[in-house]
Amino acid sequence: MRIVTRDDIQGISDAASLMQFLREKLGLPIPEGETLEDTGPRFRPRDLGLRGPVADHFLDCQKLQIFPGDTSENPEPWILFLVRFNTNQGYESALRAICPALERNAGGSAPFRFICTDEHLQPFAFAYFNDSAEDDWQNAELTIFSWPQENTTIHVSYEHELPPEFVFEPPVRPDPSPTRESLLAKLPEVGTLLRHHGNIYSGVHTGYRQAFVIEDVSTYERLLNEHPSSADIIKPMVDIPSRKKWRAEPKHLIFIPSSLNTRWPWTDALNDVEAESIFAITYPAVSGYLNGYRDALKERTQQGEFYWEFPSSRRYALLEYPKIIYPYSRGNSMRACYEESDALVLTPAFFIPTTDLSLLAVLNSKLFSWWARSECLSSSGSRLDFKKSIMEVFPVAERTEAQKSALAEYVQSILDEPDSREVPALEEEIDALVYALYRLTAAERALIEEHR
Repeated sequence: MRIVTRDDIQGISDAASLMQFLREKLGLPIPEGETLEDTGPRFRPRDLGLRGPVADHFLDCQKLQIFPGDTSENPEPWILFLVRFNTNQGYESALRAICPALERNAGGSAPFRFICTDEHLQPFAFAYFNDSAEDDWQNAELTIFSWPQENTTIHVSYEHELPPEFVFEPPVRPDPSPTRESLLAKLPEVGTLLRHHGNIYSGVHTGYRQAFVIEDVSTYERLLNEHPSSADIIKPMVDIPSRKKWRAEPKHLIFIPSSLNTRWPWTDALNDVEAESIFAITYPAVSGYLNGYRDALKERTQQGEFYWEFPSSRRYALLEYPKIIYPYSRGNSMRACYEESDALVLTPAFFIPTTDLSLLAVLNSKLFSWWARSECLSSSGSRLDFKKSIMEVFPVAERTEAQKSALAEYVQSILDEPDSREVPALEEEIDALVYALYRLTAAERALIEEHR
């Protein structure tokens, strides 16, 4: 729909502003830099054989351009004329009078469209014949759109919705079939790098996961039952599920930060033997449990001051906040999770301290998995490696608060009931919203779906 108002018309004051109006308001394909004089021939009254009162009020008529058929409503070529008068009356009789001569001198039988003005390009009117026929211009139905002015009976209004017969609408051409390269190039245009949405950190290093991670509830309960002090150093942790995403898998971790940063009863021990003895007295159940891994723990390249301690790390404090967690490596898709507690995260997982569930939605979307299969494929081609350096440059689409809220609502529904049969449908809704965020065409969406 093209609406032209009186203010639009009053903004025309010279040939240059008229040309700008034709390009911007009517969409006419007039090349930039082309002046009114360049567009086409100009006809004086005598050139058109006008006589009498009509000739007295008529200044000239300029053929602006022949426009190709453009829409289903207007498939045939048409010609636009600029007709200038020295009065604001007589549009109808003058237009009927000049058409026979225009047929002979200005372009044959293509439908005519007229822009009517005075010598200063004001006032202004649009006109066209609904059923023009050669040699029958006096009886053809004529439609004129004009703006309120004195001493005129022409149909007037402060704004007009111009019919498709008048304006130029270029034909809609189908987008070229997208390719992997073209889509990869498009994504950064609608987003900013992931590193601008939150810092990425690797999880805690243990150096020997088997010793510190308590995989089953029975072992956890046994250590607490053997001695209450075990609860002081067994902390909640979360792990990336092997098959699911969204909700992390809860476990427990024997967590003893290094004496370099934390004071323990054995921190000031004179030697390793004394320290180990104090550790065994303070936490007998955990000490006995770790003693089964004693040799392997001593051989770790990364450890604290003593073999049962974790290496020093500034990341421990960051893990106290809500976070998105994702694996370093996975088969063929991302499996990101969310954890709002202070549960610990171990390598080889990464975490992003944030409460933005819409970011989690983007990372778990089909679009991201498609991107990752191009950018994160391992050298062997057998899995996806989500290296920090690569993840940081993933383009995250800009999201309004309303868009964030819509995505977060779907994600929260999944987090509340991760085993629900509704999860696949919720994921489909998330994928649709993510596609919209990145302004993907139907063909681009199909490209992603075909390469799942």
